[in-house]
Amino acid sequence: MVLRVNARPLTFVCHLLAIAATVMVLVWCIHFRGGLAFKATNKSLIFNIHPVVMLIGFIILGGEAIISYKAFPWRKKVKKVIHLTLHFFTLILGIVGIYAAFKYHSESGIIACILGLELQPSAYTEFSTSTHSKQLMLATSRQRLQLGVLIGSYLVQSDPVQYVFITNGSGSIQSNEYFGSF
Repeated sequence: MVLRVNARPLTFVCHLLAIAATVMVLVWCIHFRGGLAFKATNKSLIFNIHPVVMLIGFIILGGEAIISYKAFPWRKKVKKVIHLTLHFFTLILGIVGIYAAFKYHSESGIIACILGLELQPSAYTEFSTSTHSKQLMLATSRQRLQLGVLIGSYLVQSDPVQYVFITNGSGSIQSNEYFGSF
């Protein structure tokens, strides 16, 4: 028995939740935390950019990039261009978010080291050993690697690992299906 589910209502709900999350983070950063700024005497305004662009970039645009390739009923080349463009904007917003966080920590004098590399002498070392900073490094490294493979496969016009198969217990699946599940 095959269970068929219409994805349109679920997609609609997911987009509404993404819009609601964006609005809530913007209200939180602008109204309750004082606004957004790259240059300010109040250094927390610099940091407020980080949660906004990371939510919009990594979570919303990154999710849209993943879904867009399978969701649109267009030609493969058009879907690849949309997929690549969304991933590119995800990377740009991720870089802006990381830059805002590092700028805040640097201008506030609270950055000590990142993964053991001394940047400024300071008593604040929790940043470099926190789970959040390690996830930051892992996520951005993974995304850069993924974008490199994506650009390479777009330029070659084929899957660069299409002949690599991985056994999942019930048979073989293509590596892009396996690695895309992480």
